[in-house]
Amino acid sequence: WDVVRALQGRSVVLTDHNEMSDKVASVFSGRVKLILDHHANAGAHPDAEVEIVDGLGSTCTLVAERFRDGAVALTPEVGRLLAGVILLDTRNFDPAKGKTTPRDEA
Repeated sequence: WDVVRALQGRSVVLTDHNEMSDKVASVFSGRVKLILDHHANAGAHPDAEVEIVDGLGSTCTLVAERFRDGAVALTPEVGRLLAGVILLDTRNFDPAKGKTTPRDEA
């Protein structure tokens, strides 16, 4: 927890979830600035900017779109990490699994 406490005063972005455990919330309460998720909004952070796309295959799709839309270049390493999680979350784009959207494939 020393590492977490060292982040005092920093803003937080929540990805792939939009709630925190009580212990984590006690450290970051009021500092959640952005939520990117594909799960229903629990409403735990009313002051945060929220982008929730229910039914999207992977929250990493939203992260990749943020890079693209902000004209921020992805390093090859970050691109591979995002692609790996998108493939995992969408079950390798298998149509039989029903976890993929056109946004995930883009």
